[in-house]
Amino acid sequence: QHILEEAVDQITTESAKSSSGSLELGPNYHNETTMVIKNGDKAVKVLDRTDKDTNNNTGETHLSHVHMEISSQWNNMNHECMVDEDCGNLKYCLYEIENSKCLPCIPTDMPCIKDEECCSDQMCVWGQCTVNATSGTEGTICQSQSDCRPHLCCAFQPELLFPVCNPKPGKGESCLSHPNLLMDMLAWDQEGPRDHCPCADDLQ
Repeated sequence: QHILEEAVDQITTESAKSSSGSLELGPNYHNETTMVIKNGDKAVKVLDRTDKDTNNNTGETHLSHVHMEISSQWNNMNHECMVDEDCGNLKYCLYEIENSKCLPCIPTDMPCIKDEECCSDQMCVWGQCTVNATSGTEGTICQSQSDCRPHLCCAFQPELLFPVCNPKPGKGESCLSHPNLLMDMLAWDQEGPRDHCPCADDLQ
């Protein structure tokens, strides 16, 4: 904190000198300095800018001085990539707010949690990278009912921890029913993933 205050005082003093000697500046003067003062995990970025503009027609002079301090932890951020294309072949971008990095893509039949992790044109199906998969088919990742084919439903899978397109239970297959049929119907009208799928066709 002490080092930070000294550095800011020095900049302020230099700024004051610059302002007091402004009459000696040329008719069109521009000076900008940027410095970063680090203090542990935090940093202060200091921008100091002086502009003097003279109108050639009227001879009128306008002097402006900007002193701006931005305090943040931006110096700790490490963004190796923003999108998968930044990483080249056989890698994908794991993007997070404070840190993003390129990671090797996941080969066929290995566990995954999203399509972007899988190599080339593979998709994450039933939690594994799969070739020749089509969006909206059984086991593909979904976020809404419209992501799945009409005969399927978007529902969470406890063993996968994310929703996928599931087949609706057929005749004689295990199913779950909400005790309140009206609430069950209202829940089905929602576009988001469900806890379980309703029975296929007109089955109950």
